[in-house]
Amino acid sequence: PVEFPSLVIFQIFLQELHAILEAELEGRPYNTIGNFLEFYKHFRSQDAPFWEFYHHYDAEILPESLSCVGLACCLIDSIMNSSLGFVCPELKTALFLASSEEMVMDIDVYCSCSPPSSAFVVKEHVLVALKVLVEGRSGIVILDPGYHVNIPVVVMSDCMFPHTGWFVLSETPKVKREYRYVIEGDFVQWAVRETRNNKTKCWKNLVYIKQRFLSHISVSEKRNLVFNFRTLVVRNKREPVAGMYCNLEGDEKFTLFYQDNVGKRVEVKIPFKYFYSERTNNQFESAIASCATQVRYNATL
Repeated sequence: PVEFPSLVIFQIFLQELHAILEAELEGRPYNTIGNFLEFYKHFRSQDAPFWEFYHHYDAEILPESLSCVGLACCLIDSIMNSSLGFVCPELKTALFLASSEEMVMDIDVYCSCSPPSSAFVVKEHVLVALKVLVEGRSGIVILDPGYHVNIPVVVMSDCMFPHTGWFVLSETPKVKREYRYVIEGDFVQWAVRETRNNKTKCWKNLVYIKQRFLSHISVSEKRNLVFNFRTLVVRNKREPVAGMYCNLEGDEKFTLFYQDNVGKRVEVKIPFKYFYSERTNNQFESAIASCATQVRYNATL
């Protein structure tokens, strides 16, 4: 772990880290559409059955289409290339990619093995972690650009200050999401509280922190390629501001979101089949143009 002899020094460190994280969120979109299209192009260029093709396919991080894996890798690079990396060269070996399992149904069974049993793992998500000692107290800093978390989350083993505790990740007219992280042995339990239509749903994710995750490309990035939900999101320093998402199985529509002239979020759902039509719907065309402009793509999309 990186040692901080005083709380003041640690807080200054967090401020610098926060600025780098905000710049990364603002500068790099979350994009799982581009890598899917590239994957599809490779599949169509050969004759093997899909599962044979997928088994032998070598996933890679595309600079123009970054999932949580690519965003986490880029964040580490940006930290090390910053003044913080110069002042704290030990970050080069201390920062690491950590794997995360989402919506774990049986926490006790999953945590009964370290590392987790391959029978239970999916490794859906990847984030950045940094083990710290603050005035002799152990903890970990979680950095998660893939889930648009705009603060360095401090998770102290004793849950005392500067432990982050519950915080609001995002709040829109439709849904409010809150997170909390707690260290439990070799894992960080990441609690999610989601409120939608005055109904609250809670679940827990797990982050494995005993070892760095070395298979982030061959496991998580490759798994992402066959995940049905595709997303393109542009963020500012605090939150998503524009983008699109779709479910490739059953839903058959794009949801575009962007900000209107007064900064209010607008959502428009457009059926896939519309893009094969004459495209005469003025509302759809206006939404496509506004969204394309705000995600910095060609407005003639």
